[in-house]
Amino acid sequence: ITKFWDISRYPLDNHRLEIVVEDTNDEDHKLRFVPDRENSSFDTDVKVARLDLARSTAEETTSVRRSNYGDITLPSGSESRYSSFTFSMHMERRGLQYLVKLFVGLLIATFISFLVFFIKPTDLDPRFGLGVGAIFAAIASDYVIAGSLPETSQMSLADQLHNVAFVTIFVTLLESVVSLRLFASGRETASKRLDRF
Repeated sequence: ITKFWDISRYPLDNHRLEIVVEDTNDEDHKLRFVPDRENSSFDTDVKVARLDLARSTAEETTSVRRSNYGDITLPSGSESRYSSFTFSMHMERRGLQYLVKLFVGLLIATFISFLVFFIKPTDLDPRFGLGVGAIFAAIASDYVIAGSLPETSQMSLADQLHNVAFVTIFVTLLESVVSLRLFASGRETASKRLDRF
């Protein structure tokens, strides 16, 4: 079984793992699967890391193969139909607690970056140190979450939240530079107004 996980909504993602059985010898007019929907389920001992098994479904479908399989006695474009049985396990990410656990550090790091607006622009170490520390904390959070996901080029919801945090923290650092320039040029009122804004 090969499953390509769609992580675009991670950590609010849901998944469906399918086990598909298909007879490739007899077409559907000779053999047809009939699912026992009432008695098809998964063992209660089955566990999937960080996901809850919500429900299962059993269904029969027909697969159409548009090929003559090299048999030149059959007309070109002929079709073969085969009965398929699909057992699906529907999995959901565990509650709001998991979401809070993942992003509380990122949220705190972003809020810490806002504290620079309450520090005088001339206090360079704390003013810029908070922002630099916040960006490192956000990068660490991104690294930890990326380590728990399969490698993919797909942008997840977690990636988008981290990107927003990176931009926000960068803007606070940029504002600190502008505020310092205003303060150094004798425009202290403008510097304070910018920090308040």
